[in-house]
Amino acid sequence: MCKRDCLIFICVLFFVEVQQNCLGHVHVLAALRVAMRLIFWNAGCQMVALNFQTPDLPMQLNQGKFEYNGGCGYLLKPDFMRRADKTFDPFAESPVDGVIAAQCSVRVLSGQFLSDKKVGTYVEVDMYGLPTDTIRKEFRTRMVPANGLNPVYNEEPFVFRKANLAVIRIAVYDENGKMLGQRILPMDGLQAGYRHVSLRTEGNFPMSLAMLFICIELKIYVPDGLGDLMDALSDPRAFLSAQEKRLVQMRAMGIEEADILVNRTPSDQQGSQQNKKDDDKREEWRLEAITVEALRAEKDYVKLRRKQMKELEALRKRQHKDKQHMQKQQCLAVEKLLPRGGGDASADGVGTGAGEDCAVRSLVVHQMHQWSSLLASQRSQEWELLRAQLSQQGLLLRALMLKAQAQQMKQLDAKFD
Repeated sequence: MCKRDCLIFICVLFFVEVQQNCLGHVHVLAALRVAMRLIFWNAGCQMVALNFQTPDLPMQLNQGKFEYNGGCGYLLKPDFMRRADKTFDPFAESPVDGVIAAQCSVRVLSGQFLSDKKVGTYVEVDMYGLPTDTIRKEFRTRMVPANGLNPVYNEEPFVFRKANLAVIRIAVYDENGKMLGQRILPMDGLQAGYRHVSLRTEGNFPMSLAMLFICIELKIYVPDGLGDLMDALSDPRAFLSAQEKRLVQMRAMGIEEADILVNRTPSDQQGSQQNKKDDDKREEWRLEAITVEALRAEKDYVKLRRKQMKELEALRKRQHKDKQHMQKQQCLAVEKLLPRGGGDASADGVGTGAGEDCAVRSLVVHQMHQWSSLLASQRSQEWELLRAQLSQQGLLLRALMLKAQAQQMKQLDAKFD
């Protein structure tokens, strides 16, 4: 660590003020292999020496920071670092004086030509800047297995506080943790919309085809709890129309807004707040009702229904076989009574034909009675089986209900003891 490293941490305000009027040049020790120079750029230094031994993260951040102007010329400091009436502390957690806080969301949708191998890939999105703005190892997409050509991530947006001195680093890694490509984007140069971001190697050299498809949204930073106020300020007409609609509904019920404001004393407000707290507590202790649908979704009931369906299906198959067997027997009996062609007709052929017709009719009537009896018997068997199954279902549902009720009683006893 050089002397300026100590100075920037001890007298940071003095260091920033000196850089407004003087030209600062920071050198690095020769034995120092890793040097994060971004802190000196953010403190206002005009010239910062770098270590070119290895293409590490500090070198990537430095080269990415100066991509905003094409890597040439002078990169102008922000306005609050050039004005004498502004106070800037790089290590302060409060927002910068006179700067409207903004919000940046990055949504990683997909990638193209990330690797020529069939490996899993994921994307990390980090932000580097002031100590309070730096976010690392927090936003990461899911792993897309065995697809290095065109993985689809479609992740939820990663939300950052947009800082003028920060840069966003988008890095792609494989399943073994090896970096496939990276890109440093200055916050000042971000444009909202759907963008294809070409990736670079560890040495910050452009890659031929590798790129990411992302969606960038830039908004005003809204603290938690002030979303309704921002909606009212951004769209006053919609807010006023909602208020007017509420007044119309109250007047339709015979209630005026002035009556509510006048009749509501501080004691009433305290009482209403206390009642609201009590209601919230009661809602916390409320137990869910035991419904038939919930009981039928239990594992024991589902297992019983599967068993009953198998029994019913086996019964119907057996009944179908009995029907086929009876039909076959009846057809054979009728064929035996019917006259066979090709024989010599007897002298009393007319009488014999009449006798055969009578026998066939009586046989058919008898077979119809047999068929009706079989159908009635099978229907009775199926009804008896369904009645027994329904009784089993009722007993099991009752047992499950008593079990769930006992569990709820135990929960109540545990909460109120």
